[in-house]
Amino acid sequence: MDLFNRVKKGDLDYIKTVQLDVLLKARDEDGMSVLSIAAIHDHLDCCKEILERCPSLLYHQNNFKNTVLHHATYYGIGSGIFRLIDFFVSFGLDVAKNDGDIENGMVHFQTWIKLQNHNADTGLTQAVYYRNHDIVRRFVEVDRQYKIGLSEIAGYKGKTALQLAVEYQDQVMLKLLTDGQDIDLDSLSFPVDLFDRVKSGDLEYIKTVPQDVLQNTRDDYQMSALSIATIEDHLDCCKEILRRCPSLLYHQNSMKNTVLHHATYYGNGIFRLVDFFVSAGLNAAKNEGDIEQGMARFKRWIKLQNHNADTGLTQAAYYRNHDIVRKFVEVDRQYKQGLSEVAGYKRKTALQLAMEFRDHEMIKLLVDGRNPGLDYGAISNKSTPVSTAVDLLFDRVKCGDLHYIKKIPQDVLLNTRDEDGMSLLSIATINNQLDCCNEILRRCPSLLYYQNNFKNTVLHHATYYGNGIFRLIEFFVSAGLDAATKEEDLESKGENMIRFTKWMKLQNHNADTALTQAAYYRNLHIVKRLVEVDRQYKLGLSEIAGYNRKTALHLAVEYDDHEMVKMLTDEGDSYSNYIPHSISVDLFDRVKYGDLVYIKTVRPDVLLNSRDEDRMSALSIATINYHLDCCEEILKRCPSLLYHQNNFKNTVLHHATYYGRGTFRLINFFVSVGLNVAKSEGDILPFKRWFRLQNHNADTALTQAAYYRNHDIVKRLVEVDRQHKLGLLEMAGHKRKTALQLALEYQDHAMIKMLTEGEDPDGNNCESSSLSDSRN
Repeated sequence: MDLFNRVKKGDLDYIKTVQLDVLLKARDEDGMSVLSIAAIHDHLDCCKEILERCPSLLYHQNNFKNTVLHHATYYGIGSGIFRLIDFFVSFGLDVAKNDGDIENGMVHFQTWIKLQNHNADTGLTQAVYYRNHDIVRRFVEVDRQYKIGLSEIAGYKGKTALQLAVEYQDQVMLKLLTDGQDIDLDSLSFPVDLFDRVKSGDLEYIKTVPQDVLQNTRDDYQMSALSIATIEDHLDCCKEILRRCPSLLYHQNSMKNTVLHHATYYGNGIFRLVDFFVSAGLNAAKNEGDIEQGMARFKRWIKLQNHNADTGLTQAAYYRNHDIVRKFVEVDRQYKQGLSEVAGYKRKTALQLAMEFRDHEMIKLLVDGRNPGLDYGAISNKSTPVSTAVDLLFDRVKCGDLHYIKKIPQDVLLNTRDEDGMSLLSIATINNQLDCCNEILRRCPSLLYYQNNFKNTVLHHATYYGNGIFRLIEFFVSAGLDAATKEEDLESKGENMIRFTKWMKLQNHNADTALTQAAYYRNLHIVKRLVEVDRQYKLGLSEIAGYNRKTALHLAVEYDDHEMVKMLTDEGDSYSNYIPHSISVDLFDRVKYGDLVYIKTVRPDVLLNSRDEDRMSALSIATINYHLDCCEEILKRCPSLLYHQNNFKNTVLHHATYYGRGTFRLINFFVSVGLNVAKSEGDILPFKRWFRLQNHNADTALTQAAYYRNHDIVKRLVEVDRQHKLGLLEMAGHKRKTALQLALEYQDHAMIKMLTEGEDPDGNNCESSSLSDSRN
């Protein structure tokens, strides 16, 4: 957006002309406001102007929950821009005090200054992390003056500002955070010392530790002393800690692991610890005044799942520790806990894991000697064993083995899933096996409507893989329409059409429909097909917002994609200039092989408007395949293709500086054609704009040529830049590096000379200049 670019550059005069509602509501793809952008680029005057007109932006949080306080403590040299923090805090206080209800105003201020981002950091904890003393001092002053409680809030990994200062042994910051009082650093670092002693199994030391310290001490990952003793396999220490702090048995760390998870993970399982903890849990349950309540607590504990959804049992099954599995199963059956039925990582139960591993001994343990094949259908919802699916069937589908697929029983074809909930139709789709898709759908038509664990349908797969596979979209949409419109009674036909509409509008875990996903990947052919169906059957698909609440039209406008905008907004003949996919593909195949004779026979409108999935034109294809004669013919008939950009914003100049690490004769040809057009029209501006175009990496053709160290191309581009004063040399590309910065970084003296007209950019000789760190 032009507004954000102007704000980045600190264009205060422009900002003053922007309409108030635009200034207030403008957001980029990360939910950044104009105030956020001004803050991270340290434009204090722009921040003042924006806040004067839109004071509510002070409280805005972007997609990562960052406020301007977070931005101003993160960005800047040394991380943190004090003058901005001082301004924002002062502005917030002024607003609070000038509020009609000062008490309410101060509550608002306190809520704002204590806001935490996606890492749980406040502005203060982030400032401490980056060790910016000035910013920390400012926050602490306000915190103490207004009794906000900011210093007590824990940030990333559960650490307060003071804990971070102790960790860094930063005496200045410690003094700031403790009001200058003397503090006992040894006592503050006691937990670290405790954990070191526990790791080494120092039982005598553990016996001397105060109970509250033993009970409450945690490390960065919220590991308790019992957790540490467990993963180090110190049974005697575990007994002592549990004797004094029995509640630690039920503690979960930041990854939701209990001691049962630790004891089934480390060393691929430590049986004696699992046996001890389970026995301790049972004894605690039986010795509780209310035994029923005690057993309920034990049941909850033994079934606790960690961040991977694993219980102690599923984790033990994954690591194939038979002794631990046996212990869990014995307790599960004796006390009827239901532990064996709980699914863990990737929704697999212990039995499913045992079958996948083909571990007959574990299968026997888990099914109590019964033949697991007899009731496997009940165990896995009528799906075939995972081992069969993964080891054989999915591999055959990936390879497109149609003959094998035809022999698979229908129920297996219908119900088989992988760990991501992918059906066989899904697998055939992502591997672009159209004939297999046809066969599977013929026998199992309901799979058309199936969604995997990420809520993707085959339409989502076909718009994602390969940036979109048009022939599969065409096939699935046609199959869906056939099912919806087939000859049946009127009532059934109406129900079928409702089902088709719901399917076409299904959204995945990112909230994307197939249309918004196709628009995101800028696949015109797929967008065209979906829009045609949407309009013909009035589905309302185009109105649905996808990821970041953007509709297909929003995306097209954001990409400045005029062709797609026309498709999505033109209710008339939207496709009058659009070339069908089949014709485009045939043309591109001929262009790839340099078939000049064929190209001369192609109609001008087809040559001009054909695009592939990545929005490559015929000229783009000819360029990347080094066919100069074809380029000459295409440009002679379609000169406007010189200025075309594909989905990644590459022009033919970018293609010619990328492929083969640069093709000089093509660059020379394109530049000459562009200059000739400019001279004949008497207007250099279109040429200048084209010459300076940046791709998705922000690279111009010059920065890309410099990156690949193609001296001939760099020389040609620099000659034109200087002759016509285009300003190309000053433009930064990827990672904000200019061509000269790249040359200095590479210590490429020949290129440095070209880019500086033989002068050293720092006023020294070229050899010494190359020693400068161009990245700083």
